[in-house]
Amino acid sequence: MKNIQSEILLKQLKIVNDNLMLTIMSSFVMLLAIAYQFNSEFDFVTVIAWFFISGLALIFRIYLFLIQKSLPLNRSNLSTWHKLIFTNTALSSISYAIASTSTYFMVDEIHIMIMYIILAGVSAGAVTAYGPVKYLSDVFILPLVLPLILINIVSGDINHYILAFILSLFIYIVLSASKNSYKTFLNTLEQGITIRNLNEEKNRMEEMAKLKSDFFASMSHEIRTPLNGIVGLVDLLLVNEVEKKEKKDYLETIKKSSDDLLNVINDVLDLSKIESGKLELLPKKTNIANFGNRMILLFSQKAKSKNISLKLNIDQDLPSYVYIDEHRLSQVVTNILSNAIKFTKEGSVRLSINVLKRTKDNVKIQFKIKDTGLGIAKDKLKLIFNKYDQIANATDYLITQKGTGLGLSIAKNIVELMDGKIGVHSIEKEGSSFWFTLELPIADHLIVKNTLAKENDNKFNLNVLV
Repeated sequence: MKNIQSEILLKQLKIVNDNLMLTIMSSFVMLLAIAYQFNSEFDFVTVIAWFFISGLALIFRIYLFLIQKSLPLNRSNLSTWHKLIFTNTALSSISYAIASTSTYFMVDEIHIMIMYIILAGVSAGAVTAYGPVKYLSDVFILPLVLPLILINIVSGDINHYILAFILSLFIYIVLSASKNSYKTFLNTLEQGITIRNLNEEKNRMEEMAKLKSDFFASMSHEIRTPLNGIVGLVDLLLVNEVEKKEKKDYLETIKKSSDDLLNVINDVLDLSKIESGKLELLPKKTNIANFGNRMILLFSQKAKSKNISLKLNIDQDLPSYVYIDEHRLSQVVTNILSNAIKFTKEGSVRLSINVLKRTKDNVKIQFKIKDTGLGIAKDKLKLIFNKYDQIANATDYLITQKGTGLGLSIAKNIVELMDGKIGVHSIEKEGSSFWFTLELPIADHLIVKNTLAKENDNKFNLNVLV
């Protein structure tokens, strides 16, 4: 709701700003016309004083017109422009209010009549110029017309009373017209924004429906492929007598197919938990250096089979122990490392764990996985963390790879659940660098305490033979 109100106010102020040139020109003409009437009725000093005040208002309006290029109206400076426009309106209103009050001291009826006509025209014009912004036309019109009403009331003549009544009716009609204009404009804007939002939501839902349709089509294939392998090989083992070596090959294939099937199911379950807000973190004391070594060991054989160099860099300032959900951290790193090796044909994959900031109780750690693989096209980078997008936006090399297209989306959600940030920098055909940062509580002092307790316990752990 707040965003809609900001967007409406932005459009309203833009309309007022669009009228600035017209109001500058009309103000200049009115200023000269009023100055001429003043020159005929008042002394030179009075004319110059009024000209100075009115000139300041006009200069401020010109200033607003000129700064539109250097300070364009947008959401970030909405409040500033709102104040500037109200200030501009108030200054103009003051100059016209002085002109309105001056009619009390005028003698020539023709001059007075001309002043009334000018002020009435300016008031009517304010409905169009200031009507789009709430209360803006009131700020301008009321100080301009109210002095005229009071002047006619204090004159004590029946004709002046009639004129005061007519002016009161005039101000009521003008302000009512301004209010109706504002309401009409507001309703039009709100309807336009609502229609646009509904169209955007409709397009988004249609896109999501297509993505999900593609996803489930791919998912059925992903589940069916390992399941066919499992069922087929189990049938062979049951029906045929097979040699020991063949049996081992069959069982290894069954194991691999089962793991693939389990990975697919785990991805779907994790996605379901994330979307329902039920994915919970279970932090525990974790040695990050040991964790990094385990990740490298886990993928060492896979990297070796592709003749890829797999390296690990660990910051010396890294605390020994921190509190983190090691299983979810492993899920993020495993997914990115797996992708890095999968899409790297030659060269290296490097896991770096660096300390960005450290205090007594907390440490900010950056995990970075850099490869020399295929890289990612610029137009795909913004989609890389979106669920289903691997399927809906697959390139030639992605089509040949297995996967649900959920891994990076799940990784992003886990990192954000840990109050971290994740990103990627990639150059097509040169490689990619995925990174994520986490701010974690340090648990070193607790670990040291436990270690000392353990050492004391073992100090007198003796076996005695009597």
